[in-house]
Amino acid sequence: MGYREYEKKLEYYQKLYDKTYMKIFFASLGDFGHMDEFHINMSNYKLKERLVKNDKEKKLKMASSFYGQKEEILKMTQDLLVDSAEELAEYMADEDDDEPWILMGNLSNNVTGRAFLRDRSHDWKEGPLTCSRFIIAIQKNHDGERFHVTSCYPVF
Repeated sequence: MGYREYEKKLEYYQKLYDKTYMKIFFASLGDFGHMDEFHINMSNYKLKERLVKNDKEKKLKMASSFYGQKEEILKMTQDLLVDSAEELAEYMADEDDDEPWILMGNLSNNVTGRAFLRDRSHDWKEGPLTCSRFIIAIQKNHDGERFHVTSCYPVF
Protein backbone atom coordinates (compact mmCIF):
# COMPACT_ATOMS: atom_id res chain seq x y z
CA MET A 1 0.00 0.00 0.00
CA GLY A 2 1.32 3.41 -0.92
CA TYR A 3 1.45 6.41 1.36
CA ARG A 4 -1.37 8.24 -0.45
CA GLU A 5 -3.67 5.25 -0.13
CA TYR A 6 -2.80 5.06 3.57
CA GLU A 7 -3.56 8.77 4.00
CA LYS A 8 -6.98 8.34 2.31
CA LYS A 9 -7.83 5.41 4.56
CA LEU A 10 -6.60 7.28 7.61
CA GLU A 11 -8.82 10.26 6.80
CA TYR A 12 -11.78 7.92 6.34
CA TYR A 13 -11.25 6.20 9.70
CA GLN A 14 -10.64 9.51 11.47
CA LYS A 15 -14.12 10.61 10.39
CA LEU A 16 -15.72 7.22 11.13
CA TYR A 17 -14.41 6.60 14.64
CA ASP A 18 -16.11 9.36 16.58
CA LYS A 19 -17.82 9.22 19.96
CA THR A 20 -21.14 8.19 18.40
CA TYR A 21 -19.55 5.26 16.57
CA MET A 22 -17.91 3.98 19.75
CA LYS A 23 -21.13 4.31 21.78
CA ILE A 24 -23.17 2.45 19.12
CA PHE A 25 -20.79 -0.42 18.37
CA PHE A 26 -19.57 -0.79 21.96
CA ALA A 27 -22.84 -0.15 23.78
CA SER A 28 -22.79 -3.10 26.18
CA LEU A 29 -20.34 -5.21 28.13
CA GLY A 30 -20.99 -8.04 25.67
CA ASP A 31 -19.23 -5.95 23.01
CA PHE A 32 -15.95 -6.25 24.93
CA GLY A 33 -15.07 -9.88 24.24
CA HIS A 34 -15.37 -12.17 27.24
CA MET A 35 -14.98 -9.33 29.75
CA ASP A 36 -18.45 -9.72 31.28
CA GLU A 37 -18.00 -13.48 31.77
CA PHE A 38 -14.43 -13.56 33.13
CA HIS A 39 -13.37 -10.08 34.27
CA ILE A 40 -16.13 -8.37 36.26
CA ASN A 41 -16.64 -8.72 40.02
CA MET A 42 -15.07 -12.18 40.15
CA SER A 43 -14.27 -13.64 43.56
CA ASN A 44 -10.67 -14.41 44.49
CA TYR A 45 -11.63 -18.08 44.41
CA LYS A 46 -12.92 -17.81 40.83
CA LEU A 47 -9.78 -16.00 39.67
CA LYS A 48 -7.53 -18.68 41.17
CA GLU A 49 -9.78 -21.42 39.83
CA ARG A 50 -9.45 -19.97 36.36
CA LEU A 51 -5.67 -20.27 36.59
CA VAL A 52 -5.59 -23.73 38.17
CA LYS A 53 -8.61 -25.78 37.08
CA ASN A 54 -9.88 -24.11 33.94
CA ASP A 55 -6.52 -23.66 32.22
CA LYS A 56 -5.16 -27.18 31.90
CA GLU A 57 -2.65 -26.13 29.23
CA LYS A 58 -1.26 -23.39 31.49
CA LYS A 59 -1.52 -20.70 28.84
CA LEU A 60 -2.92 -18.08 31.18
CA LYS A 61 -0.28 -16.21 33.15
CA MET A 62 -2.74 -13.98 34.99
CA ALA A 63 -6.41 -13.84 35.96
CA SER A 64 -7.82 -10.44 36.83
CA SER A 65 -11.12 -8.75 37.48
CA PHE A 66 -12.68 -5.30 37.58
CA TYR A 67 -14.67 -4.38 40.71
CA GLY A 68 -17.40 -1.80 40.63
CA GLN A 69 -20.73 -1.04 39.05
CA LYS A 70 -21.06 -2.51 35.57
CA GLU A 71 -22.21 0.85 34.21
CA GLU A 72 -19.01 2.50 35.48
CA ILE A 73 -16.84 -0.24 33.97
CA LEU A 74 -18.62 0.14 30.62
CA LYS A 75 -18.20 3.93 30.66
CA MET A 76 -14.49 3.62 31.51
CA THR A 77 -13.87 1.22 28.61
CA GLN A 78 -15.94 3.28 26.17
CA ASP A 79 -14.03 6.40 27.19
CA LEU A 80 -10.71 4.71 26.39
CA LEU A 81 -11.98 3.80 22.92
CA VAL A 82 -13.13 7.38 22.31
CA ASP A 83 -9.83 8.79 23.61
CA SER A 84 -7.92 6.33 21.37
CA ALA A 85 -9.85 7.10 18.17
CA GLU A 86 -6.77 8.52 16.38
CA GLU A 87 -4.65 5.51 17.33
CA LEU A 88 -7.41 3.15 16.17
CA ALA A 89 -7.72 5.02 12.86
CA GLU A 90 -3.98 4.64 12.26
CA TYR A 91 -4.13 0.93 13.11
CA MET A 92 -7.07 0.32 10.79
CA ALA A 93 -5.57 2.35 7.93
CA ASP A 94 -2.42 0.21 7.93
CA GLU A 95 -3.40 -2.77 5.78
CA ASP A 96 -0.11 -4.51 6.52
CA ASP A 97 -0.82 -4.70 10.26
CA ASP A 98 -2.93 -7.78 11.02
CA GLU A 99 -1.65 -8.26 14.55
CA PRO A 100 -3.90 -7.60 17.57
CA TRP A 101 -3.63 -4.08 18.99
CA ILE A 102 -3.53 -3.21 22.68
CA LEU A 103 -4.94 -0.01 24.18
CA MET A 104 -4.04 0.83 27.77
CA GLY A 105 -5.85 3.10 30.19
CA ASN A 106 -5.99 3.96 33.88
CA LEU A 107 -8.75 2.57 36.06
CA SER A 108 -11.32 5.23 36.93
CA ASN A 109 -11.96 6.44 40.48
CA ASN A 110 -15.03 4.21 40.78
CA VAL A 111 -13.44 1.01 39.45
CA THR A 112 -10.74 -1.12 41.04
CA GLY A 113 -8.91 -4.19 39.82
CA ARG A 114 -7.23 -7.24 41.30
CA ALA A 115 -5.14 -10.01 39.78
CA PHE A 116 -3.55 -13.34 40.58
CA LEU A 117 -0.42 -14.41 38.71
CA ARG A 118 0.68 -17.91 37.79
CA ASP A 119 4.20 -17.12 38.91
CA ARG A 120 6.34 -18.07 41.89
CA SER A 121 6.89 -14.40 42.66
CA HIS A 122 3.20 -14.07 43.65
CA ASP A 123 2.32 -15.75 46.94
CA TRP A 124 -1.43 -16.24 46.72
CA LYS A 125 -1.64 -16.44 50.52
CA GLU A 126 -0.88 -12.71 50.56
CA GLY A 127 -3.95 -12.07 48.43
CA PRO A 128 -4.39 -10.60 44.97
CA LEU A 129 -2.25 -7.91 43.39
CA THR A 130 -3.81 -4.47 43.05
CA CYS A 131 -4.27 -3.24 39.49
CA SER A 132 -4.15 0.40 38.47
CA ARG A 133 -4.51 0.09 34.69
CA PHE A 134 -6.46 -1.93 32.15
CA ILE A 135 -6.08 -3.03 28.58
CA ILE A 136 -8.44 -3.44 25.67
CA ALA A 137 -7.23 -5.98 23.11
CA ILE A 138 -8.64 -5.41 19.64
CA GLN A 139 -8.43 -7.22 16.33
CA LYS A 140 -9.38 -6.08 12.83
CA ASN A 141 -12.48 -7.52 11.22
CA HIS A 142 -11.86 -8.30 7.61
CA ASP A 143 -14.91 -6.37 6.45
CA GLY A 144 -12.69 -3.37 5.82
CA GLU A 145 -14.19 -1.02 8.38
CA ARG A 146 -14.56 -2.46 11.83
CA PHE A 147 -12.60 -4.00 14.62
CA HIS A 148 -13.73 -6.11 17.54
CA VAL A 149 -12.60 -6.36 21.13
CA THR A 150 -11.17 -9.77 22.00
CA SER A 151 -10.73 -9.01 25.69
CA CYS A 152 -10.61 -6.24 28.25
CA TYR A 153 -9.12 -6.69 31.71
CA PRO A 154 -7.20 -4.99 34.54
CA VAL A 155 -3.41 -5.10 34.75
CA PHE A 156 -0.98 -3.81 37.37
